[in-house]
Amino acid sequence: MGIIQLILLGTILKKKMKYLRMLYSAGIGSLGGCLIVEYCSKYHTLSFCLIEPVLIITMKTAYEISMKKAVIYSVYAWMTSAVSGGVFTVIRQHFLMPWIICAAATPVLIRKGYHLFGKDFLEKQESFYEVEFLWNDTRVCVCGFVDTGNFLYDPISHLPVCILEEEAFKRYFHHSLEEFIKKYETDKIRLIPYRSIGKEGGIMTAIYVSNLKIMKEKRRIEVPHAVIAVSKVSLSKWGQYEMLLHPDLIKNGR
Repeated sequence: MGIIQLILLGTILKKKMKYLRMLYSAGIGSLGGCLIVEYCSKYHTLSFCLIEPVLIITMKTAYEISMKKAVIYSVYAWMTSAVSGGVFTVIRQHFLMPWIICAAATPVLIRKGYHLFGKDFLEKQESFYEVEFLWNDTRVCVCGFVDTGNFLYDPISHLPVCILEEEAFKRYFHHSLEEFIKKYETDKIRLIPYRSIGKEGGIMTAIYVSNLKIMKEKRRIEVPHAVIAVSKVSLSKWGQYEMLLHPDLIKNGR
């Protein structure tokens, strides 16, 4: 997979990208693709099956994500490659369809696809932010999504509470939060009571962080201290974000 497709996919998914990492990830994907073409080109089914693992490794390397999310991102990569590679070029090679019909159909299909799939997606993009914070001398960078249904507050400091996926926490600290607390002494821990619709209430363990930064294009919100609960449950079905931001932080910057 080329670096242009990786950057395009990262831009669509609002991932923070390191372009040197993008470059050697594209190299890994290209090398894997060349090896498949060289040694397996006669076996079409096998070639197709081998492309997926190469794509997953490329996604994992490029965006520094878990294997589970890399599988999901590989599906996005197939879609991006199909569009950027030219769907109608493939159609023309296999079917006797005049090129002028394909060209005329393109704007109609793009418009239809936008209304069916893209409109809601682009509207949701307005709620995505790059998030950075400092905890235990480690700087964490994730993609956050504003959750208007989040009404959690720390009962001690009365600060609004954001929610972070445990997978993202483990990527930086190499342990779950519970394991980290047992192994290392830290006093920057909070217990947050919560209640959800249709379920019994409970307690979430949270961390007290400093230098929280919420960024989107030219907008930049800086919060000296914040409380972030760690969730064992994946927050995004498709892996688009790893943190739920409290709406008060966006409205009031507190």
